[in-house]
Amino acid sequence: MTDKHNETVVLKVDSNATLGGISKSSSTSSKTAAARAAAREATPIQLWSNNFLSNWVFAWVFPLVARAYDRSVNFAKVTMVLRPSETARINTDLLQKAWAAEYAAKKQSASFVAALRAVFGTEYAAIAGYKISHPVPRPPARLALFLSCFFSSIAIHQQYGECNRVGVKVKAAITGLVYRKSLRVSRLKGGAGEVINILSTDVTRINDAVVNLHFLWAAFVEIYLGKRINELNREQTARTTERVHLMSEILTAIKLIKFYAWEAPFTQKIDDIRRKEMALIVRVS
Repeated sequence: MTDKHNETVVLKVDSNATLGGISKSSSTSSKTAAARAAAREATPIQLWSNNFLSNWVFAWVFPLVARAYDRSVNFAKVTMVLRPSETARINTDLLQKAWAAEYAAKKQSASFVAALRAVFGTEYAAIAGYKISHPVPRPPARLALFLSCFFSSIAIHQQYGECNRVGVKVKAAITGLVYRKSLRVSRLKGGAGEVINILSTDVTRINDAVVNLHFLWAAFVEIYLGKRINELNREQTARTTERVHLMSEILTAIKLIKFYAWEAPFTQKIDDIRRKEMALIVRVS
């Protein structure tokens, strides 16, 4: 009886020790997981990449998506880092300096658009290169067609991304400028509602204009190109009709042409018409 009682006590002690070890290991693993989650929350995420290929295909987005998908991380605590040139303070300082120079030079005739153009004009104009490369040509080779479609897709998405990036910078700069001005004035005409209206309506409209301005001038260019292509198509149709009419006359009088040996001049005439027709086809395509 004593041996059985001792074995029972030993088993109870061993089971308690095992449960205690499991609880300690689980608490240790939970602490480790919490520490890893805290470390991931403390690690900032860059909203850009130093590699231009990563920027082209937006590969820098994947770490952000992975961090948001991780359930152990409180995404609200994750720090996102902008480029130094994209911060609100820097852009507000640049716009304030440009507006001060514009106002000092022109006084009452000063243009706020000119100040915006001085700060963001060069960067925004460079985005037009993506818009120009949108149209996909018609290459004969399959590989060339794939590459042209691929780079056209990159161009259009880069245009959207860069226009929105510049739009956010413009919006942040104007918002900061209005905020600084509201702190300096003693009384606002229209009260706080006027400031809220400027920030919520006018600044948003300027942001939308920055995002969509490239589509405006591109529409006029596309209208001109459409008219020009239509004219070339009409000229090409006239050349094709001329060639077909000449071929019909040649086939009708083929015996007479053979009899007088007029093959060479008629061949030369058909070649000239066909050469002009092919030149128009190349210009249209």
